Amino acid sequence: MPLTSADIVFLEIARVKAFVSVDEAEQLKVELLRRHDNGEMIGMPQLFQEFEVLDGPQSAWLLRACSKQARRCLDCARNTYLLAGQRSQNIPCEHCQGSLRPGRIDPERQNSGRLTKQRISTEFAHEKMREYLEKSGANDIRAFYKKKNDRRPKS
Repeated sequence: MPLTSADIVFLEIARVKAFVSVDEAEQLKVELLRRHDNGEMIGMPQLFQEFEVLDGPQSAWLLRACSKQARRCLDCARNTYLLAGQRSQNIPCEHCQGSLRPGRIDPERQNSGRLTKQRISTEFAHEKMREYLEKSGANDIRAFYKKKNDRRPKS
């Protein structure tokens, strides 16, 4: 039985984030395939837990990261996991070959809407702050406040 998309994504994210080396990832992959051939129905997260590859916070983070890659099938309602760069419109469901529901982090939707507006407004605010600091003769915000506090009358 080949690896599921969930196992592949879990292992790939663990490798990319340096939780496991390339050699360790390959050994875990071979071990999981061996167990599948023996009839054991376990996934990559259970194998990581059995071999104590990750501690608790790392494991929780990795599971959350993998869940963000899940796309639900419109036909069978089961999840298929996408690797980085894959789009739900191009990948069929691994269970029934149906269409996948677009997710919140599809590449074409990733940098649109509210986030772009926030980034522009933040950059604008930083630029205005730099201009104001230059006019006041301060090099940075700390120097500006120190200069401002020096103007207060001493009591």
